Amino acid sequence: MVKKKTVMRILVYALVCVIALSFCGCASNEGDTDTLSDYRPMVFVNDAFYGDSGKTISELPANVNSIGTITNTVSQSEPLPEENFYSNNCPTGSEIYYDDEVPEKIYIKLSSLDDEEYSIYERID
Repeated sequence: MVKKKTVMRILVYALVCVIALSFCGCASNEGDTDTLSDYRPMVFVNDAFYGDSGKTISELPANVNSIGTITNTVSQSEPLPEENFYSNNCPTGSEIYYDDEVPEKIYIKLSSLDDEEYSIYERID
């Protein structure tokens, strides 16, 4: 009978410790409020950053030419390196289009859709 009481006390004590430790772990995120969790969707092309405008078009403008494809994709939670044809949201191989007369915009072909659509990215100064 005494053994059962001792075992029960140990189990209750262990359970209380586990619950207390789990609350301590949940409350340790104090410093995370000032950190950015994700960066804006961007592409680095022609030695400049371009950010996703949220706009899409179904046809490219007349003077637009293909200038290459995304060669590397990095996590959106990390800074985008200043390396041409890098992106933090476009998959590797995404086609990039550019108009020399409108250098503040590029167009990225959306490959996951059946219909051809292009996302407009605008230069970030």
